[in-house]
Amino acid sequence: MNLVLSATLFPAPFFVTFAFLNTVAIAYTSQAALPFGTIVVIIVIWALVTLPLTIIGGIIGRNMAKGKDFDAPCRTTKIPREIPPIPWYRQGACQVFMAGFLPFSAIYIELHYIFASVWGHKLYTL
Repeated sequence: MNLVLSATLFPAPFFVTFAFLNTVAIAYTSQAALPFGTIVVIIVIWALVTLPLTIIGGIIGRNMAKGKDFDAPCRTTKIPREIPPIPWYRQGACQVFMAGFLPFSAIYIELHYIFASVWGHKLYTL
């Protein structure tokens, strides 16, 4: 059951979103809408290639790992070690701030040079 779930867990939300967007595109008679035959071909390819390969690979992997004990590549100890406290820059609020600030600043600087070249009559180089 885990094999089938893992093979369908990722494509299912994608397909539902695609079906909704394609239905809206068909309703508006858009050229971006995929025809029904193409959608059927994609589903058949998924059902005949991806799903069986995932299940076969899972079965082979499970059978190859049966009966083998875990053999660590290095010496391990059973004594648990103390986990050090998290520094201030690894805490949640700082991580969230930096995750938004760094891409925003890079995009802002790039757009500044682009708009300066368009409106300020300056040469734009990368």
